[in-house]
Amino acid sequence: MTYLIYLAAALIPVIFLLMRVYQLDQLDREPPRLLLKLLLLGMAITFPVYWMEVLGGNMLFYGMGGSRELFSDPLYLALDNFLIVAVSEELCKFLALKLGSWKSEHFNYYFDGILYAVIVSMGFAAVENVRYVFAYGLGNAVARAFTSLPAHCIFGIYMGSFYAEARHYQKQGQQGKSLLSLVLAVLIPVILHGFYDFVLSVEGEWTLTVFHVYLTVLFAAALYTVRRSSRNDLPL
Repeated sequence: MTYLIYLAAALIPVIFLLMRVYQLDQLDREPPRLLLKLLLLGMAITFPVYWMEVLGGNMLFYGMGGSRELFSDPLYLALDNFLIVAVSEELCKFLALKLGSWKSEHFNYYFDGILYAVIVSMGFAAVENVRYVFAYGLGNAVARAFTSLPAHCIFGIYMGSFYAEARHYQKQGQQGKSLLSLVLAVLIPVILHGFYDFVLSVEGEWTLTVFHVYLTVLFAAALYTVRRSSRNDLPL
C-alpha cells in the first residue's frame, strides 16, 4: 500500500499537468497512439540522460580538480547546471520530440508542437519524479509538484513553440529559419533550465528570493504563451 501511495503522489501531478495542456488543444485532437509514443519516448530518455549526467559530471568535476570546494564554486555550479544537466536533459527531450513527431502527418497546427513537447517533457518528469519520491519521501512529492514538475512543463512549452515555428518554416521552404528555430527549441529551454537549477544550487541569502521571483515570472510567461497559442492556433 505504501508503494501505491508513493506512486500516486509522484504521478498525479504529472497527469494533472498533461490533462490541462491537452485540453487546450481544441482545433484538431491528436491521435492517442501518437501521444502515447511521445510519452514513452520521454520516459525512455531518462536512461541516456542519467549516464550523460554521470559521465559529464565526473569529467567536469575531476577536470576542475576534483576538490569538495567545487560544490560551493559558482563557476563549477554554473558549468554543471547549464552544460551538463540542462544540456543533457533538454537535448534528449528535443531528440525524442523530433524522432517521434517531426514527420507525422498529424503535426499540422502550431499548438501541436507545444502539446508534443510537453508530453515528452512530462514523460521524462514522471520517471524522474518517481525516483525522487521513492528516494526522499512524500514531502519531496509535494515540493516537486509545485516546482520541478511545472518547470519541466514550462521548458516543454517553450521548446514546443520554437519547434512548431521550425515546422512552419520547413513547410514554407525557408530552411535557414527552420534550422534557427530548431536551435532555439533547444537553446531557450537549456538557458531556462540551467538558471533554474543554478539558483537552487548556489548558497546565499539572496538565492531563495531570486528563485521565487524567477519561478513566478517563468510560470506567468509560460501561462500567457500557452493560452495565447491555444486561442490563436493556426494550421502550419
